[in-house]
Amino acid sequence: MGTKSARKIFSENLQRLMRNKNVDQKELAEAIGVTQPTISNWI
Repeated sequence: MGTKSARKIFSENLQRLMRNKNVDQKELAEAIGVTQPTISNWI
């Protein structure tokens, strides 16, 4: 998988998708049933 960890790759992909879809952390959290701090931990 190279030198990047799975967590780092997930974080980068999530941030990119959120930008592309114009979704903020709060909106994503509500949509998937977690808290905003959980999303913050992921990114």
